[in-house]
Amino acid sequence: MHFDIEKFFVDAGLTRISTEDSWRGTYSIAGYAPRIVIHSYPGVGDVVIRRPDNQVLYVESKKGNLSKGKVSTEYGLMREAIGQLMTCERYSNFTELAVAVPHSDKSKELATRWSRLPQIKNSGIRFLLVNEAGNVLKI
Repeated sequence: MHFDIEKFFVDAGLTRISTEDSWRGTYSIAGYAPRIVIHSYPGVGDVVIRRPDNQVLYVESKKGNLSKGKVSTEYGLMREAIGQLMTCERYSNFTELAVAVPHSDKSKELATRWSRLPQIKNSGIRFLLVNEAGNVLKI
């Protein structure tokens, strides 16, 4: 399953103002200066949102086939996203970081547990768990 980001944004009232290809581009809401940029530049976050207060939110997104078997893919996906956020050289004091992964019992358990770790707290990384309907659980 691929998350239909353009449909999600259109349903939320955003308009695409530039296009790189089928899913990459810049989106906005009428009357608001902040823009949401969706790209695939390695190590810079998949979603970049500049807020009115000049804070920049970098979201590293991972997709995967969530298994019901003995081996969990959530662990690897989430660790990879955390690692990418932690090694980006573009961040500043005005940067917020988030990991977005498919919602599952395992990803919720890991996000809840890892969000309590001092190194995750100190980095300010948040977890965004996205279900099949596009609803987001923030941890």
